[in-house]
Amino acid sequence: MDIDYNLVSSYTSNPARFMLWLSVTGNRPDDLSELASLTDVEDETFMGEYSNPADYAMETATNSYLEEIENLPTWISNCIDWNTVWHRELQHDYYTLDKSNGYTLIWATI
Repeated sequence: MDIDYNLVSSYTSNPARFMLWLSVTGNRPDDLSELASLTDVEDETFMGEYSNPADYAMETATNSYLEEIENLPTWISNCIDWNTVWHRELQHDYYTLDKSNGYTLIWATI
């Protein structure tokens, strides 16, 4: 689920905590004070900050299947479209937040 950083920033002063709430509950918080209770799950759901979700897809695949990817002939590995991998296979399990600096924050849904 792509969410606009400026929209979230206008809703709360802590967009990262807001996104964590979404990843845990799937809903907006009824009371912003609820956001403070999320510190225990923050580390396990935040995947990181990437220049785009395709970079996250490539990193995830490489971390999970390094040997298999390294053993592919370059004429195959050079044709992997990581953007398509993100959109077809991964995006449904994550929340993303596009920051104004051009980077994307990614959280796993729980």
